[in-house]
Amino acid sequence: MNKMMKTVVASVLLALGLSVRADYLLWQVEQTAKDAIPFTYAKLSVKGDSLTEPTYLSVVAWTEDGPDLSSVPVQKIGHSKFETEQTGLSVLQCYANLGEYANSAYSFAVELYTFEDGAPSLVGVSDYVSYVQMMEQFHVYSNMSQSGITPYTYGTFRAVPEPTGGLLVLMGLGALALRRKRAVAPEG
Repeated sequence: MNKMMKTVVASVLLALGLSVRADYLLWQVEQTAKDAIPFTYAKLSVKGDSLTEPTYLSVVAWTEDGPDLSSVPVQKIGHSKFETEQTGLSVLQCYANLGEYANSAYSFAVELYTFEDGAPSLVGVSDYVSYVQMMEQFHVYSNMSQSGITPYTYGTFRAVPEPTGGLLVLMGLGALALRRKRAVAPEG
């Protein structure tokens, strides 16, 4: 009976070990010079299911030899010419462990940031791409040594307007409303 129990426990542990799996998303940023948005760093965001707050995945750079397993995952990845310039147009291949977000309820986008007066400022956002689409186009993989995986290239970004312009418009409309209210008010 003891030998049978050991066999059952070993089988259960083997099944659990085989069922544990991590999915990774391989991605990069490559903008064309015509409509490129200059940026200092990029962040990979996720939305879907019950996420209400902005959520960002940790990423690790990819080298010519594969993933850089010695580096620590970060949420900000500098552009490819970070050492020589303050802004850039691309991010080399990166991968992100999708963890709990590796299912059809989630979508992923890249946000581009720069520094204005020493503070980070969002300057561009890509469209969200679903997990299913990433899987179908072979950008998600489960085995780090798997070959044939190509990075998803985020190339088109919408510029994010500066909040100061919007605030000026609101202040102008408020001033017009106040002026109109004074003009309509009866003299007393």
